Amino acid sequence: MSFRNTVIWKDIQEIITQKTNPYPPGQWKGVLENKIGHIVPLVIKNIDIHKDFVNKVSDQITVSFLIDKGTYLSKIYPYISNTYMTLYRYPVKGVSNTKPITYDFNEKYKAIFLNKHNYKPKGRKDEMVSTLGSELLDVVVVNMQLMPVNVLPMRLKWVSGTYLGYTPQMTLESVLTHELSLIKVNGKPAVDEIHIVKPDNSKPVKNLVVPSDTSILDYPSWLQHQGMGVYSAGLGTFVSKIDKKFRFLVYPTHKVNSKYPTLNLFVAPDFELGYNETTFKKKGNSYHIVGHIDGGYSEEKEDNELVHGVGFRTPTSHYYTQGYPNKYVKITKTGPQGQSTKVNYKVATHGREDGFNLAKRNASPSTSNPYSSYSAYIPQTGNNINFIWQQSDSTILYPSQKVVLHRLIGDTLVKTDGILSQITTIVQMKGKGIVNQESYTETTVLRFFVPNGNV
Repeated sequence: MSFRNTVIWKDIQEIITQKTNPYPPGQWKGVLENKIGHIVPLVIKNIDIHKDFVNKVSDQITVSFLIDKGTYLSKIYPYISNTYMTLYRYPVKGVSNTKPITYDFNEKYKAIFLNKHNYKPKGRKDEMVSTLGSELLDVVVVNMQLMPVNVLPMRLKWVSGTYLGYTPQMTLESVLTHELSLIKVNGKPAVDEIHIVKPDNSKPVKNLVVPSDTSILDYPSWLQHQGMGVYSAGLGTFVSKIDKKFRFLVYPTHKVNSKYPTLNLFVAPDFELGYNETTFKKKGNSYHIVGHIDGGYSEEKEDNELVHGVGFRTPTSHYYTQGYPNKYVKITKTGPQGQSTKVNYKVATHGREDGFNLAKRNASPSTSNPYSSYSAYIPQTGNNINFIWQQSDSTILYPSQKVVLHRLIGDTLVKTDGILSQITTIVQMKGKGIVNQESYTETTVLRFFVPNGNV
């Protein structure tokens, strides 16, 4: 059967034949700022934006641009320790010389010079170029890492304290609200909004002591693993600009966040899809996106079950009193016998058909916090899929967003549910000249987790 005669083609055609493109191709520009003033690169070559919602706390961005050697040596290289960069994006269509440009992206970053990947001054000839301040015939490529200016002061903020009778929700709200309100960027609060998904653990702790060397960015993770425990499906902390507001998010990494629109991903063969500038559409409280799968999916579940197990065992702190077993050990004629249901948490998601149901003892010490163990185990129970989205708008993607993958296997439509865990957006220049008169291609790889290996 031809792909265009299948049930999935109607949904794809609805996306690619829209009269109005919700995210038309655009131009990217950059402006550097240091003590010399403002410096405009000749052209932005490419931008890589990586958002790891499981393991990182903010955007990881690298930018590559072209600039003449004289400007680089005289106005950029001597001031690399205190440089900022603002990135701009605006749609190519509709730009007029008589109207001001409307930017759909405008963000300022701390620029970090990547020494290993940049040109370094060499000898007297470069000294002369630097003095003259211009050498248009000699162009260099400059690579920088960009850090959101709102995140930078958070890395220097430490928290500590003692909390009596607080639940995880209470201590998260108390610490984050107070400490983040003290951080200002250009006279304004560094964070516009704090959003904490309701914790699975609602039990108060009599005495919680937060050590003084805890970073504000690491505090939720500390609470999850060393403190009382928060979520049973992992904990993520992400600070980023979402919906035009800078937000501090705390959420379970392997559980769907229903606050955000669902992503319906439709898989089409490259030869059928071809090149389309329109690749997604908003429908109700969901987005419909067309693309393809990169190399199928990552089959990790089977190996994880055999090596790491289908569950875990961890001793409860109630088993010990000053280092000695307490009442959960019964003395019998044949010796002491522990009641394992009282001395261990035992967790397993399912039994294997072959009977190899490994459940290793947790390597961490005795604890009354099983949430860290749950969270370490959950990623082993599923697989990961990479979905390639061309002409993408990554601003509609959020941590732990629900994903529904629609694809054909034979002539059968198969739907797979998942949870968004990472995105990587690659912005590349279309033109080849120093002055780029064309737009850029923007491609995003969405990596999502499929629980229980249901692919």
